[in-house]
Amino acid sequence: MNGFDPEVQDFIMGLIMEVVSKYSIDGIQGDDRLPAMPSLAGYDNYTVGLYRAKYQVDPPKYIYDTQWVDFRVNLLN
Repeated sequence: MNGFDPEVQDFIMGLIMEVVSKYSIDGIQGDDRLPAMPSLAGYDNYTVGLYRAKYQVDPPKYIYDTQWVDFRVNLLN
């Protein structure tokens, strides 16, 4: 699942809301696991398309490029 895709984000949020509403739980830990996105993530067609639409260029090949990192982080926040 591509964590940058709003459909995937909605699906995960729906799962969380279902668990929270149906079960007596103390909380859900989602610090660095939701979404589980490695630094290499984002080179899929969907995310590259979003980047191209915004910047009119392909994403940089360097995975730690500041603009590229910020772009991907903002998709998750």
